[in-house]
Amino acid sequence: MPTIDFHAQHSPAGAQAQFTIGKFSARGGLGIGVAGIPQQDVFVGWSRGGVTRCLPFYADALSRQAEAFTQTQSAGGPKLQPYAENEIRRAYSIASDVWTTDVLKLEVFTPLVSVPDPDAASFDDLARAIRPSVSVRLTVDNSKSREAMRAFFALGNFPRYMSLRGADLVGVSSAGEYGFATRRRADIAVRPFCEWGLQTMLERPEPRECWLAGTAGICADIPPGRTAAIDIAVGFYHAGRATLGRDTVYMYTRHFGSLEDVLLADLADRERTLADCRSADARLRKARLNDEQRFLIAHAVHSYFGNTQLLAEGRRPVWVVNEGSFMMMNTFDLTVDHLFFEMKLNTWTVRNELDSFYERYSYHDTVHFPDSPGVQHPGGISFTHDMGVNNVFTPDGHSSYEAKDQPGCFSHMTHEELVNWVLCGADYWHGTGDGDWLTRRAGVFRECLASMQNRDHPDPARRDGVMSLDSSRCGREAEITTYDSLDASLGQARDNLYLAVKCWAAYLALETVLAEMGYADEAKSARRSAELAARTVAAAYDRDLGYIPAILNSDSRSAIIPAVEGLIFPHRLGLLDALRKKQPHKKLIDTLRLHLGNILKPGFCLFKDSSWKMSSTSINSWPSKVFLCQHIAREILGFDFGEEQLKHDRAHAAWWRIGSAPYGVIDQFFEGKTSGGGCIYPRGVTNVLWLDE
Repeated sequence: MPTIDFHAQHSPAGAQAQFTIGKFSARGGLGIGVAGIPQQDVFVGWSRGGVTRCLPFYADALSRQAEAFTQTQSAGGPKLQPYAENEIRRAYSIASDVWTTDVLKLEVFTPLVSVPDPDAASFDDLARAIRPSVSVRLTVDNSKSREAMRAFFALGNFPRYMSLRGADLVGVSSAGEYGFATRRRADIAVRPFCEWGLQTMLERPEPRECWLAGTAGICADIPPGRTAAIDIAVGFYHAGRATLGRDTVYMYTRHFGSLEDVLLADLADRERTLADCRSADARLRKARLNDEQRFLIAHAVHSYFGNTQLLAEGRRPVWVVNEGSFMMMNTFDLTVDHLFFEMKLNTWTVRNELDSFYERYSYHDTVHFPDSPGVQHPGGISFTHDMGVNNVFTPDGHSSYEAKDQPGCFSHMTHEELVNWVLCGADYWHGTGDGDWLTRRAGVFRECLASMQNRDHPDPARRDGVMSLDSSRCGREAEITTYDSLDASLGQARDNLYLAVKCWAAYLALETVLAEMGYADEAKSARRSAELAARTVAAAYDRDLGYIPAILNSDSRSAIIPAVEGLIFPHRLGLLDALRKKQPHKKLIDTLRLHLGNILKPGFCLFKDSSWKMSSTSINSWPSKVFLCQHIAREILGFDFGEEQLKHDRAHAAWWRIGSAPYGVIDQFFEGKTSGGGCIYPRGVTNVLWLDE
């Protein structure tokens, strides 16, 4: 059986908040805007007759705060005994996480919500979709005992304690920013507490609130012969200004006046929430996927939502997806991969991101050949790598990441982000039929065509459809791609095979969009550039090597799986069937299929455990991109991996279940190992494409 010992994030949409649990003997807990995993002990369990059992979600059984403060020792009492892995069953899915032991069940529900367009949704529909809460149900079975049982749900390292004591609410909060509560009940005593440690609370007949202490929670005394289900709302609330650089607030503050409002709304909506979650879980369960694939999709979706922010700038909504613990905001080379998920769930967010990039984070540059940086040629429009970092929006036209005269990582991604705007824009229009938006942005598509062609060659007669010039923003250095931390096989932008195929896809998208808008000459020009790109890439196939080298027009011998990435976009635009029948596109598609088949070999582009290796010359591989290329291989290129498919999926699931178990989702592994950088990463949702197969 696969291990159940891994962290998972449970997050409402648009709140950049998380309730993280799951890794044994490790801290998790609650946080808003945390760059990583919250560091709180999570105590969930029961005590009866001198025996105390807990789920193992804490690093240390007793807080030492009281001893440090008073220089005294605890008097003793019932010691915490964590459940072992073989005593726990875990059922983890896309909208729930359920832990079951002998007499205890913990259920955490996170709705898979479609956030409606704030400009069109009703007040109530939007409020329910963006309610910043996670629903918990704690069930304890004391039916076979003649003694009372005390159940508890608590956090250690709980700062700025406040109790919540309303007419219908019992709970605790950290200065009104996050907390949890349940309803006051007549049948069992439910009370808040704050103590120096959980054991101290359990030693007392009546729980107390010591506001200097740091372990806070709620406890319930269950009479003998009873089973009790306790619904707990876990909520988040950031009042006031949410970001710097742009004056925004969280959209949910327009619908809820306080943390207490959030908690009460969650509890009032409990049965509908649970029904929605169970329905989402059932849809994933019925999908034609193996169990490893279901896990990978569920884990990716949980992590994605923990990165989302729905902000309001005046009356205008602003959608932000943060880049995991790196905290960069709307990283564009992630946006193009989140596209597939957002087009299934929240299409308006794609439009919102595209408009923000054009209106606030576009710029115009010049370009130069690598051997003559002092000679500038016309460039054109492009877009920044991101919009800011750590909830600070950068000035218009600038990112937090890109720097001049910077070799390798942190250089500019000018050409790639230009291509990404085109691909996202075309996909949004095709998927929604939003003609009004296309009319407003027709000029941007036209600018993008001119800019792409200028970066091919200043002389139209010498163009080959592939990027050959670097942006003036790079200074003396060269442009890079989203694969910034890999070697030149994927990190270098100029003449890169991966980016060349995406350029081909972008030209096809531009032809489609410009023809729709009646710009016949420019559509014809885009078609010509797509044909040039197709010929250039197909002609680079090396028969002796059996694949296309990663860097065109060079002595590169690296082989890369992401050569096929660009195929996803003409496929989604409904163009591939026609392209398979006409040259030079047919030859390109056939060549890419041959390329992939020849490099998916152990020791080359497969690791020993059957996981996929993005480049033959790098051990650095990214799950999100693997998932995307797997879909393309199966759905577009017709690969049938047979029994090997489960081996691939099992290896990739182990990256997350074992390799990044303390951190949640990570999107960068070195032969299946990780240092923990970039945790809670959102891009893994590329795997929702598997649901289309």
